[in-house]
Amino acid sequence: MEQEFLQISQSSVAQALAADYICIYYVNSTDDRFVEYSASPEYRALGLPRSGDDFVHFSRELFVTKIAPEDRPRFLDTFTKPNVVAALDESGHFIMMFRVLFGDRPTYVHLKATRMPGEHGRRVVIGIMDVDEQVRARLAYERAYESGMAEAKAAARSAFLTNMSHDMHTPMNAIVGYTNIARSRMDDPAALRESLDKIASSSHFMLSLINDILDISRLESGQMTLSPGPCDLWELFRRIEDITALQAENKSLRITYNHERVSHYHVTTDELRLEQVIINLVRNAIQYTPAGGSVDLIAEEEAAGPGRGRYRFIVRDTGVGIDADYLPHIFEAFTRGVRTTVNQIRGSGLGLPITGRIMKLMGGTIDVQSRVGAGSCFTVTVELETLDDGEPEPEPEPEEVDLNGRRVLLVEDNVINAEITRMVLEEFGMDVDLAENGALGVEAVRTHGADYYDAVLMDIQMPVMNGYEATRAIRALNDPKARALPIIALSANSLPEDVRESLAAGMNAHVAKPFQPLQLIQTLQQYIKA
Repeated sequence: MEQEFLQISQSSVAQALAADYICIYYVNSTDDRFVEYSASPEYRALGLPRSGDDFVHFSRELFVTKIAPEDRPRFLDTFTKPNVVAALDESGHFIMMFRVLFGDRPTYVHLKATRMPGEHGRRVVIGIMDVDEQVRARLAYERAYESGMAEAKAAARSAFLTNMSHDMHTPMNAIVGYTNIARSRMDDPAALRESLDKIASSSHFMLSLINDILDISRLESGQMTLSPGPCDLWELFRRIEDITALQAENKSLRITYNHERVSHYHVTTDELRLEQVIINLVRNAIQYTPAGGSVDLIAEEEAAGPGRGRYRFIVRDTGVGIDADYLPHIFEAFTRGVRTTVNQIRGSGLGLPITGRIMKLMGGTIDVQSRVGAGSCFTVTVELETLDDGEPEPEPEPEEVDLNGRRVLLVEDNVINAEITRMVLEEFGMDVDLAENGALGVEAVRTHGADYYDAVLMDIQMPVMNGYEATRAIRALNDPKARALPIIALSANSLPEDVRESLAAGMNAHVAKPFQPLQLIQTLQQYIKA
């Protein structure tokens, strides 16, 4: 009686489970014979055989014709006897999903093959379940979610562009307005100087906006790459201090720089990008800290394995802080904690997103702690290959070179740019020869000899021959002095990749336009021999 009850129970369970499937097959995995255990009327209407001697032939020649054409290649590639056997051996079941054509309507189905246990281990049960309703509901949800995300991103971009339009028009309005004021007050030196100072300040801000937009565009398109190489952290810290100390002083801030806990200063990294990250964070701290506050840059190192160090760059301020609701979004592009149209802090809102993405490229992390009214603390952590074991020897102060009477070849095709550069150089007593393209620049050096010029200022984008080609041609001249002639890029191509390309072409340095006169003069003094 118990055996009979067990058989009835097993039969009932099997029938109950079979009701969830549109068809079930028993397959003998030894000889591939198969028989249909159950099938729905809709499945029977497909006209497929209910039993046979070769399930492989059945599935690949007959059953496949009932599958949606778009899914057939994937079915044929996946549903093979070796694949099924391997999956059964590993996990006891094989699963895949595709669409079956019931009339003209493709229906999502879920196929599951399970090996029967015990003495029937050579037999496999294959069930096909109709999951069309669930799959289509999930796809509809995903489409709605993606659409909502796309709309949210579009809204964020729109809001960002609104803010950016305001931010770009603000300095442009100042430049145009103060230019007109300067013209109308030529006889008032004080008003003229004030107007020029404000034009310069607005121009610098406009340039920073443009650079941020270019950087985020390259990051989003995947065009930004890293170029690791030897890096002197001591020199990098010195440059960062030179760049940011005056900005802090102008805002009446106390700023400190501490890298006493760094043991290895010579490392391998993308120096330009690491410098960009740290400067972005320090400038951000300066920008959002009111007068009388403080900003600290701290660098630390700890061992991270043989020949490697884990470096932390900590930027701490006593500024306005970041709202807790906005903290999770500070590294997202096209977002801001507050609208710039209703506050007095200027900026593109892209500095932190750019910084975060560069650190991701470098394999590092950025952590932030902040409280409104108490300030913020950003911690950059990155592992770097170390190249030395001791503190660097301080470099000797460069000897100041008198540029009066020095001759410079200016290779520049833009008349206005050439005029501005010539005026700056002539103010320092230099003689300037002009070549309107790279080919004429090469010819000037060939004609006069490399020792005729003390330096060459080379634009990059020019007709006939660009600056890279011209530099290579000068270095290749049959004149030993041509290889030592200082050639300095003076170009609006200002990205770190552009700097690397200039150096790779044989130039000694790269000065980006629009340039600061003092920066250009200092660069010339660095490379012109006394």
